Amino acid sequence: QYWYSSVRKGTTTENLMIIKEKLNEVFVNLIVEIGRIEIKVKDVLSLRIGDYIKLDKAKIRDNYLLKIGDKAKFECRPGIISKRMAIQILKVYDFNESTKIINNEGGNEL
Repeated sequence: QYWYSSVRKGTTTENLMIIKEKLNEVFVNLIVEIGRIEIKVKDVLSLRIGDYIKLDKAKIRDNYLLKIGDKAKFECRPGIISKRMAIQILKVYDFNESTKIINNEGGNEL
């Protein structure tokens, strides 16, 4: 917001390039929710390294939503590349699709 307001007085190609360069360095959180489960607090407190938690209706071959903040932006599939967990982008949602997904799910949770 500061960058935008500081160059807002005169919108020029140079000013827009400065904003674009600064935005290229901004970090955002990406979230892929692969499942949900209700679990008792006592069970959470007893979790140890190496424990497994079976998630409701989660399958490795299913497609999932990748969210930026609370907005669904991509459809993706989990996988492994070079022994590291990864996701593959399958579809990019436009603004209207993203809004529709959020509204159909009843708010911020997907």
